[in-house]
Amino acid sequence: MDETIDRLASIILERFTSISPTERLLIAIAGVPGSGKSTLAYPLVDAINTKLEATKSNTNVGGGLTTRTNTIDQATALLYTDSSRNRDSVPNDDDEDFPTATATATATEDGLVPPNERIALAVGLDGWHYSRAQLDKFPDPIEARTRRGAAFTFNANSYLSFIQALREPIPLSPSPFPLMTPKIPYLTFSHSLKDPLPSPTPINPTNRLIIIEGLYTLINEGIWARTTGMMDFRIWLECDSKVVRDRLLKRCLKEGIEDTLERAEKRVDGSDMLNGEWIKARLTRDAELIVIESKEDTRLVASSEP
Repeated sequence: MDETIDRLASIILERFTSISPTERLLIAIAGVPGSGKSTLAYPLVDAINTKLEATKSNTNVGGGLTTRTNTIDQATALLYTDSSRNRDSVPNDDDEDFPTATATATATEDGLVPPNERIALAVGLDGWHYSRAQLDKFPDPIEARTRRGAAFTFNANSYLSFIQALREPIPLSPSPFPLMTPKIPYLTFSHSLKDPLPSPTPINPTNRLIIIEGLYTLINEGIWARTTGMMDFRIWLECDSKVVRDRLLKRCLKEGIEDTLERAEKRVDGSDMLNGEWIKARLTRDAELIVIESKEDTRLVASSEP
């Protein structure tokens, strides 16, 4: 796993050095439920940031990476002067009229937020689940709750707005009005509350390499296809169905989602496995797709598949 992550980090950073300081690099990691998306995404972010820090501190390393990183750091140091946090920076789309509830995640004029100095950042698609209150407004609320995790239970419009905001150019010159510094709020998912919540800190100009992990980040139809097309790297986790099912059953029982194996099997087979088949049938497969094989022991290895 470490070798695969290190290799991916190097490939991604090679591309990162070639883009403008006003651009972000977007990476999508997709896979069926239980394939190990977060297992890859968050260590990959750490590996990328570690390599970036090593590059910054190595005066012998030339090229645009050091220059661009320092440029952004200097600008950010001037832009942010307050350490207060604003936890209400993301609009709550519970107040919107269903089914047009599309709370957008775009640059806002919200309160000052402390800078996130890390260049690479991971974001989970789970933050774009419809809330349980919204699911109760669906034509069939029982089905919506039972199938929560299916594509139709995600707010794809809001996710699209978020990706579009990430694609907006990053201003290099410090703003004379700190409150107007472009910050992109986004949502996380609270497993304890079982609903999305605003992230306590938004995406700042410093965050120029964003990894988005989630079930529907590489879908080839509808609104999802538009977001897929805006990704610079597309990574797919290939995993055997039996391995995935075993992982999901263990997770379901361990986390107390169900209290018996029979109930866990009913949930996994009636929702997660169905979602997995739906995703595989609509996966964007092309020459640029990077396929990583997720092994039974949770190891990740590079695959030779196209």
